[in-house]
Amino acid sequence: MRLLFESNLLIDRDQLLIQAVSEGRRLDVIRNILLEYAADCQDGQALVTAAMYGHLDVVHLLLEWPEYAPRADCRDGETLVTAAMYGHLDVVHLLLEWPEYAPRADCRDGETLVTAAMYGHLDVVHLLLEWPEHAPRADCQYGEALFSAIELGHPDVKGVTWMWSACSSSGQNTRLE
Repeated sequence: MRLLFESNLLIDRDQLLIQAVSEGRRLDVIRNILLEYAADCQDGQALVTAAMYGHLDVVHLLLEWPEYAPRADCRDGETLVTAAMYGHLDVVHLLLEWPEYAPRADCRDGETLVTAAMYGHLDVVHLLLEWPEHAPRADCQYGEALFSAIELGHPDVKGVTWMWSACSSSGQNTRLE
């Protein structure tokens, strides 16, 4: 393992953690890399990469790392948006409930909701709309989530965002049952 860390022939030092995460290396390998390098290398890129691939255990490991851990809301919520894009509900949930520096469910003016709707991830759309704090409005970004769902043919997402938006506009209880 030590040779792998010291070898510039195999991979650039700054990319080692990100490469290991993207290749789905075992948690013990990632832990050993973290012992050598900072968990927040490249401003949280390893965290974003772990979220993209849905590696919940790695996301958790990076966030709880005792030294130089990336913030859950690093890069203005890019990790949350990325997890939503790829439909990783468990990662989205972990990020939103993280006790320190959790990204807001409505970060980037609802981009996470729009992205989840665009890619047809109904479970993520539900989670975001029902999140108890700072839930995005269904009609955020001038209704972009609804328009994306319609345009891209995601009827379930379209129905949920339309119904949610209608309930919000009429002042009714917006909790989906």
